[in-house]
Amino acid sequence: MSALLTRPLLIFTFILLLLIQSTLWLGPSLTGGQVLAFAGIDGNLYISDVTRNQTRQLTRDSAYDTDPAWSPDGQRIAYFSRENRNPTLYVIDATGRNRRSLSLESAGVNRFMAWAPDNRHIVYVAPNNGLNDIFLLDVDTRAIRNLTEHPADDTEPAWSPDGSQILFTSQRAGNSDIFLLDVACEPADCEPRNITHNPAVDLLPQWSPDGTMILFLSNRDGGDFDVFVQDLNVGEPVNISANHLDDTLPQWSPSGDELLWLAPFNERYDRRVIIGNLEGQHTQTLVDQNGSIVSARWSPDGRYIAFSYAIEATRSIFFVNLRDGRWRILANGLNGQSPAWRP
Repeated sequence: MSALLTRPLLIFTFILLLLIQSTLWLGPSLTGGQVLAFAGIDGNLYISDVTRNQTRQLTRDSAYDTDPAWSPDGQRIAYFSRENRNPTLYVIDATGRNRRSLSLESAGVNRFMAWAPDNRHIVYVAPNNGLNDIFLLDVDTRAIRNLTEHPADDTEPAWSPDGSQILFTSQRAGNSDIFLLDVACEPADCEPRNITHNPAVDLLPQWSPDGTMILFLSNRDGGDFDVFVQDLNVGEPVNISANHLDDTLPQWSPSGDELLWLAPFNERYDRRVIIGNLEGQHTQTLVDQNGSIVSARWSPDGRYIAFSYAIEATRSIFFVNLRDGRWRILANGLNGQSPAWRP
């Protein structure tokens, strides 16, 4: 009799544990820097917990969803959904609930989009009278404000850590330079400050985590694109990568004392990940000679790097624990791209 009573109790306990685990995974209580979102090749978004080796589908629709971007508090994800080649900006809770279109007034919004540190605003780039401007969107009210409003191409916005300023790339000086603007100021009242002042092409600016320095790409040294770092208060830009082929997609480490970027390792422009310090020393390389790394992101705790790896027509998401350097495939090999770590 005792055994007959014990077995149903064990089954009930096992089911209860599964429900608790499922609730924790599906709910917004995910913590740490080991959770990331990515775009599946099937056109949907997915979320994976690296430590638990669990993956779940976030979106299910007929459009092509791409470029997931977490809100700084990790509760929401913004992304582009493309149907009939017209991109629309959406926001969805990390639980998969409350998906909604932000119905941007500016037609033809492109793929440059970034959350503000306040978790409420997003900057994005869209055409205005034939050229690109940078717009500020209130996610809750859907109010939109043109931040640049200039007869030149303005693109690639990047928030300062305190949310008061934005770096961006502009052609307003006659070539591609990096500019800085105060978000609270109207374009007619505040002229953005030119940071780089160089006849070469400067682009893709990013703030250091402490807000004192920026990094950007430039072809000012010999015609190929390298990674440069510049102190906003003193000094000239310093070439960190110094490669004879074009480097791309630079990114600060969470601590701000290292950078990563993608660098070609052959004439086909297959790319590897290079990690270097601010003195220009290259300290670590992630590479596979059979394919190419096409995007890479540092985890918020600095322990991992996630990247999309392409070999022939296949793209998969891998992550590396920087302590052991081993590649581990994510989501049991589900094809994907654009990995984005949860803050």
